[in-house]
Amino acid sequence: MKLIKDLGMRNTGKIRSDSGKYRYSRYGLYMCNVCGKTKEKQISKSSKESLMCRSCRSKKVATKHGFTDKDNIYYSIYVQWQSMNRRCSIGNSIVCDEWKSNPKNFIEWAISNGWSKGLHLDKDIICEKENISPKVYSPYTCMWITGSENSKESSSRNNSKNKSIPVVMIREDSIDQEFSSAVDAESKTGICRSSISKCCKHKQKTAGGYKWKYKT
Repeated sequence: MKLIKDLGMRNTGKIRSDSGKYRYSRYGLYMCNVCGKTKEKQISKSSKESLMCRSCRSKKVATKHGFTDKDNIYYSIYVQWQSMNRRCSIGNSIVCDEWKSNPKNFIEWAISNGWSKGLHLDKDIICEKENISPKVYSPYTCMWITGSENSKESSSRNNSKNKSIPVVMIREDSIDQEFSSAVDAESKTGICRSSISKCCKHKQKTAGGYKWKYKT
């Protein structure tokens, strides 16, 4: 995509591991050379910036492999197949062999199992119910749910994790304060709960200038 306007520095929404404060980065307005659509995103330092937006790239690949149709049903499901594989490539979940490199199998399963435009693919509900770990995308663990159902499940899951474990703030190698949870700590100190949780999981050293750990 082509950079057509520099939008300046913006909050990225990500937390710095050293200070617990938000990171800032330079953003720009980009335009796709194929469809002409524009998108605001971080300015790329790479010389290999794609000339097409993600949608146009996906359509090009889908057309190449024959996953296009009059109503764009196959293409829409193909995009969800791509998204599923992309999430697993950077996360802890996995895709079953039947789906991982065969979008046709995934498309056939989706159509025969209630897919409709706007539904979300969920593997957490069944995997957690059956205690399957790591969580896997497969015909036996996945289901289609609405966006509101997905948000409700995700919120419930995150709140349950954050509210259940007490945390302690450490100053100069001694416990300074105790809190019932990372959520409680955020409400009383103003330090981001996500950053506190990352400290407790040893993913970063400090949050808000303090060390944190789960109460034992």
